[in-house]
Amino acid sequence: MAQLALEQGPQPDPAQFAVSQAVGVEAGVALREGLAPDAPGALAIVEQLEAMSGEPEDRTAAADRIEAFSDRRVTRYWTLVGIVNGWPPAPDLFDAWAWYAKALRAHA
Repeated sequence: MAQLALEQGPQPDPAQFAVSQAVGVEAGVALREGLAPDAPGALAIVEQLEAMSGEPEDRTAAADRIEAFSDRRVTRYWTLVGIVNGWPPAPDLFDAWAWYAKALRAHA
């Protein structure tokens, strides 16, 4: 994860923050409703999120990147850092991102 971050640069595009929130909403709803990542409805979500991020990247490469940066231990670490620093609780988007990565692979 650290090596990939070094290679890709220190800061994500600010537009990615809106995409991240949308993944939490759209993929989160799909996950809660039991929509399989390989279902036709999942493709609509993938295309919607791609449209938000501007020029779509290769879906397999995007899934690889998501999986490289997705780790429950990192999520827990940032939760604990937030508690120590008095930050408001952030939603746990791990499962939504995992669903989105699977949907990207299924519709690559």
